[in-house]
Amino acid sequence: MLRITIPEWPHVSAERKEELWKLVKLRFEGLIEEHMENKLQHIGNLWKCSKLRLRTKIKKAHEKGWSDDKINSDLKPEAVDLAGWLAFRKEAESSTCVVKSNKYKELRSKNKLAHTMSRKGYARLEEEMRARSGGADVTRADLWIEGHKNKKGATS
Repeated sequence: MLRITIPEWPHVSAERKEELWKLVKLRFEGLIEEHMENKLQHIGNLWKCSKLRLRTKIKKAHEKGWSDDKINSDLKPEAVDLAGWLAFRKEAESSTCVVKSNKYKELRSKNKLAHTMSRKGYARLEEEMRARSGGADVTRADLWIEGHKNKKGATS
């Protein structure tokens, strides 16, 4: 388990990352050392997302007018000790964190089109479209339109 008080993934010690890798190898058979970087990166992303969800819950709790006691009792994960939770809350509620959150909120609001391609990318989408059409050429316009369709098939 990683402490939520560690500010960012690069601050996690190499020893701790090695311990995490050993745990992953115990859980999943057939992993080789070449998988380590990818799997640790995935763990880091999950850890970062869990901290982001906690920050969001704290922010919404404040908007609802929750007391500090209610926030601590309802939102603190069981695996986190009270001192670590209070340190995390202090960082999450700090002015620098709020400014950073507002900055990225503003940047997201400027996006005109939703991200709909997952991690496939245009190259693999083009291959897929070419295979569906029996090898016919795919225009850039058709590729762009296909790349911006949502799950229901409508363009965003």
